Amino acid sequence: FDPDGLDTETLELSVAASLSIARELGIPGMIDDACEFDRKQRKLTPGMAAMAIVGTMFTCNRKDALRNVRVFYSGSPVDRLFGPKADLASLNDMALGRAMDSIFDAGAEDLFCSIASKVKFAVGLSSPVYHVDPSNITICRSPGDEYEGIPEGAPTPKLGRPKDGSEGRVQYNFVASTDGDGMPALMIPYD
Repeated sequence: FDPDGLDTETLELSVAASLSIARELGIPGMIDDACEFDRKQRKLTPGMAAMAIVGTMFTCNRKDALRNVRVFYSGSPVDRLFGPKADLASLNDMALGRAMDSIFDAGAEDLFCSIASKVKFAVGLSSPVYHVDPSNITICRSPGDEYEGIPEGAPTPKLGRPKDGSEGRVQYNFVASTDGDGMPALMIPYD
């Protein structure tokens, strides 16, 4: 904080708390240790990139594409949040996408399970009950652009295969598992 009020950096408390807890639990380091990447070349490690993306989820703001992560942190102390080499320019969609590629190449399912186990142990949760929830995410979500001639008052068709029988839309399917305490334990994506 600049006492003269000329240059002030801010961050919502929910985001600051979530990033601090993740760092305290060692989550960015676990991600980095699992990934192969050029540590000298990248300003933003895969673990810190994941934290940047996850940090945007702890607000009531609309969840946007990777291109808006930089906008989200535009008034924040990026170097203090994501490492001394990180700056606002390093939160671009290409760098974040490359980091996500590194994470998926490292085996995202096993990494997620390891992180979930570590977090459960660290916070003292040990429920033996697990719940499984299959779901999906449709990439294109604009019914107005995809459907023409919908009668006035008719329900908007659901988008994505297999809900409406169309094969032309991209949809990711996944299975999530949580324990009895509501802690995520496993996430497996499918094509």
